[in-house]
Amino acid sequence: MGRLSRLSLALAWWRNRGLAKYARFWPLLAVLALLATAARAAARAALRRRALTPRATAAAPARPERLLEALKRLESVLLLGPHFADHPVSRELLELFSEVPFTAILTEDWSGDFEDFFPHCVGKNFGGFATVLSKPRVDKPPGDARPVIRLEGLGREDHIVTDSEGPISVFFRDLFQSKVALFYGWHRPEGLVAQALQDAWADTVARDPKRCEPLAFLLGGSVEGFKGLQQIPSASPESDQSFFQALAEDLAT
Repeated sequence: MGRLSRLSLALAWWRNRGLAKYARFWPLLAVLALLATAARAAARAALRRRALTPRATAAAPARPERLLEALKRLESVLLLGPHFADHPVSRELLELFSEVPFTAILTEDWSGDFEDFFPHCVGKNFGGFATVLSKPRVDKPPGDARPVIRLEGLGREDHIVTDSEGPISVFFRDLFQSKVALFYGWHRPEGLVAQALQDAWADTVARDPKRCEPLAFLLGGSVEGFKGLQQIPSASPESDQSFFQALAEDLAT
């Protein structure tokens, strides 16, 4: 329900409560509501408008050309594993993620910091999956509109995650077939979500075994269970930070 719709319901409640005598204040309330919404949006945008100043000094791993091309075409997604929160500067990384044009983010880790940079959280349902798989406008960077799917609750729904023809498995296969994925924070892939991703990945690779062009990349971590996934070596958390900073700078030019 849109903000204006909620405001209309609130005004209707006022009338039903016999408060119509305060009708002269309704336009003021509407203006205040719109100003508050604009202020919240401006505050989020201000967090991302900071200049790209040097934040990390470690050497950045090489950026794969295939990944850069997918990012330029707005055809890349970021898959954050459960170990992303272990990074000592996770908030700084979130800011860097917001400056790289990933069209969507899927995460097993969630914190209040996410909402500062990625407020558009979508459901684990057909509508949310369709939003992630759709192609955004190429003339407009994703910005606040890019969808985020929180995966951390899926492990409690065994029958849904383990069903090879269930909506989660089908969504993961469609994701690998239509987007170039960058895995990060998957030091030891384990759990039902990791297993569902591995099964979907194996099925996607089996559909086109002669394909040489990588479908996905993994920064650091382990590629166990993801045969054919191209690993980007990472020496340290500082190196990871330099990698995303370099990505943002490459795509800003």
